[in-house]
Amino acid sequence: MLKFAALCFLATGTASAWQTSPFSSIAKRSCNVSQSRQTSALDMGKKISVVCNDSISDMLTRIRNAQMVKHQVVRIPATKMNISIAQILKDEGFIEDFESFEEQNIKFILATLKYAEDKKPVITKIYKVSKPGLKVYSNAKELPKVLDNLGIAIISTSQGVMTNFKARDLNIGGEVLCELW
Repeated sequence: MLKFAALCFLATGTASAWQTSPFSSIAKRSCNVSQSRQTSALDMGKKISVVCNDSISDMLTRIRNAQMVKHQVVRIPATKMNISIAQILKDEGFIEDFESFEEQNIKFILATLKYAEDKKPVITKIYKVSKPGLKVYSNAKELPKVLDNLGIAIISTSQGVMTNFKARDLNIGGEVLCELW
């Protein structure tokens, strides 16, 4: 259902499409589209292109920026790594849900962000540890403890992407992708 509303907005680029959809309450909270910005790339006949050197940093920045302006949903270019990270964020309770969809042969993730009762984002801080210019690796004994184990670190291991807790239980190390709390 969320996919329909997002595609409705992406295809038309207008706030009226959201207001006539069954998701008008989400539209009022998440997307303030002014009347002057009613055309999207699809309306103008342009192709959508996603060029990114570091897809993980791009994903984290999109989530951070969307939470700063209190958006309910965020669209992220989909890669296998981004889908794995989104699944961990969902399992750990940092986002409500996510689903992937395809638009013009480009895959995207549509993530529903999570907020507390007082409309503060559940994710207080999220940042990339291992960068393209400086990879950060850790063995099983030296995995990071984020905020005295109140937060999580996402680790890319030989057995897949997982949290620092699961990697410590399995006694494997790997590349420290990001930390959040």
